[in-house]
Amino acid sequence: MLYLNWRNRRRGQGEYTTAKTALWHLGRWAPAVNVVAIIWVAVITVIFSLPPNELVLWTFLLLSGGLTLYWFGYARRHFTGPTPLDEAELRRIAHDLAALAEGKPEVAPV
Repeated sequence: MLYLNWRNRRRGQGEYTTAKTALWHLGRWAPAVNVVAIIWVAVITVIFSLPPNELVLWTFLLLSGGLTLYWFGYARRHFTGPTPLDEAELRRIAHDLAALAEGKPEVAPV
């Protein structure tokens, strides 16, 4: 999510949060914290996927190879991503939650 927000803002397309639309923000520290968070998630994902023994190299290579085969063999052609209806549903849920947080129990029309 952090990466997608950063990428969309950098490209100037798609949806992304700004200081005006976010519930809270870090001000001028936001880009630095975003980069550190993305790097941390990447590093810790690799560390937690490695077993604690001498089979680390082979396990990592087989896992990477299997995921690559899965992506090019199946997922790239069949994964469609979120649909506009999913986006509309998420907006409705966000509106309902914001209304509840403000103490207004009104529900957005479907």
